[in-house]
Amino acid sequence: MAQSYFEGISLIELSDYDLYYRFRKLENTLTIAESSKFVNFETKTQMREFYDMYVAELDRRIDEGLLSTDELDEIDEKVDNQLEEEKKNG
Repeated sequence: MAQSYFEGISLIELSDYDLYYRFRKLENTLTIAESSKFVNFETKTQMREFYDMYVAELDRRIDEGLLSTDELDEIDEKVDNQLEEEKKNG
């Protein structure tokens, strides 16, 4: 399988909300892929690498004071609501 090309630096350009929203979508997809025997190892590995990039960017923002844990909690609640709404609407 061909590797996807992804620049982790592009995550810097995302808003806090967009970064966390995409992180949660990837996290959900990775959870499903990890439990599936039909998703090949290379795909799972690449998804984990992407996941690690998102975690690193979120951590960087928190460590540098660009994002507080309180703000992240608020974003988490909004993202939960959006994901639930998307799930209901198909």
